[in-house]
Amino acid sequence: MELCQDFFAYEAGQSAVGDIFEWYVDNCVPEEYKKEALKKGVNIHSLLEEKASKLKPGESGLLALDWLNGNRSVLVDTDLTGMILGLTLLTKPEEIYRALIEATAYGKNMIIETFEKYRSTY
Repeated sequence: MELCQDFFAYEAGQSAVGDIFEWYVDNCVPEEYKKEALKKGVNIHSLLEEKASKLKPGESGLLALDWLNGNRSVLVDTDLTGMILGLTLLTKPEEIYRALIEATAYGKNMIIETFEKYRSTY
């Protein structure tokens, strides 16, 4: 989209970034984690981010795909579905949260790479 002569703006988005984390907290996080967050005086997302930040990228062995509401950019397909691969009975909530963060970061990276690939065509 040309905003002003010789200037362009890119627009893209991911279908459910905030919704993915809210869905996870509402449906999958154990009550003990919510109580811990309350005791520390932080929201549950802050607690999970703190715990997840102590993990190295890919450390848990989980692989997530953030298409829980389809894919808006760059595949543009609302029928695509998400996944979390590698779960075991020992998987911790912060490991899943970290995998979801990594999935959304990877999705954003794909958007940026697509912009870079096609920017010279404008």
